[in-house]
This record gives sequence, C-alpha cells and structure tokens, in this order.
Amino acid sequence: MYEMAIWSRGTFSFKPGEESDQITIHMSNASLMMEAARRLDEWRVLSRKIPSLDLVPYFTTREQVADQVTLSPQEWILVTRIDGVQTIEEIGRGLKWTPFDVSKLLFGMVTNDLVALGNPGAGGRGHQRWQTGPNPVTLLGLADKIRSVAIDVVGSGGERTIEKQYTAARTLIERGEGFHALRGMVEQHTKAISLLKGNETAAMFDEQVRPLLGEMQRT
Repeated sequence: MYEMAIWSRGTFSFKPGEESDQITIHMSNASLMMEAARRLDEWRVLSRKIPSLDLVPYFTTREQVADQVTLSPQEWILVTRIDGVQTIEEIGRGLKWTPFDVSKLLFGMVTNDLVALGNPGAGGRGHQRWQTGPNPVTLLGLADKIRSVAIDVVGSGGERTIEKQYTAARTLIERGEGFHALRGMVEQHTKAISLLKGNETAAMFDEQVRPLLGEMQRT
C-alpha cells in the first residue's frame, strides 16, 4: 500500500468479488491514507538524492575526508550488503526491507559522500578498487568498535595511546590498505595494553576482538 503511494503512474485491474486468502492490513482507510501521504512527502525529499530504485549503491574512497564514520545498527546491516552490483530494490529484497526504508538510510550516506549511486552494470568510480575485500566504510565502523573495546579495557591512562593508533589505522584504511590496516591496529592495541595493564588484560582484549576480525575475513 505504501509503495503504491509513491508511484507516479501505473495500471491496475479490479475483479469484483475476488478476495485475498490473507488479511495483512489492520488499519483503517483514513490511517492508511494519512501515513501514505506522509511517506509520499518524505519520498519527494529522498528522490532528490535517490531518483530511482534501479540505481546501484557503491562506496566512495573519501580520501580527503578526516571525520569519523559512525553507523547505526541498521546502517551497519545495510553497508554489509552494498557490493556495487545489487540495485537498491535488490538489496531491500535480500534484507526483506522495503525499498523506502533502504532509501531512507542511503539518503544520509549519499549526502555525506559515503556512498554514490550508479547505473546497473556500469559499476561506479572506485568500485573496482574495493570489490575484492571488505569495503572501507565497514572497516572504519569496525575500527570504531575495536577502539571502544580497547579504551574500556585500558582505562583513561592509556586512552591517548589507543587514539593515536586508531587515527593512524583510519588513515591507512582510507588510503586503501583495507583489512591489513585493521589487523595492524589490533596488534598495536594488544602491545600497548600489555605494557600498560599486563599480559592478562591484553589477552582479554584480544579474546574480545579476534572474533570480530574472523567474521570480517569471512565476509
């Protein structure tokens, strides 16, 4: 119902007396129309950056950008599905999300130059550079998580060292070093924690972050 609300044209057929086997809508007609109108207004804004659901999202390199990348849980899920091949509609279908919900998340990423949109089959500028490994936005998001774990383990006394190592890894990731830079950051964090807090604490940190690296290598 809500997807139909954003269509600008289409055809339909009506068969009197034919009913669906399932009842999936439990809202009143008035409530449906009000929500559909709200989404239509929102779609008009989204369409300024996302003119078609047939476009393919891909990651930009962001080589000159120094700000940190912070992702919400839903954005984190979405970036793991962006491969420079699937269209917005295909990504939504794979996640069982509506194209509207996918577009809402992409709108912020496109606005902040994390993601660009290209035509199907054409790829995008920078797509070939990242397609053989984890994309840089995913790596930066994981680096943020690992930094947080390290700071929690080492405490305020070692925060400056952790931040310095994290900043260096961010720079390498944005230059295209990929997973190698992330793994190097973990090794540096482990050494720093060992010197500051001892081998037992360093082993505890390593035990917490190694599964994250293993999962990333499998994606």
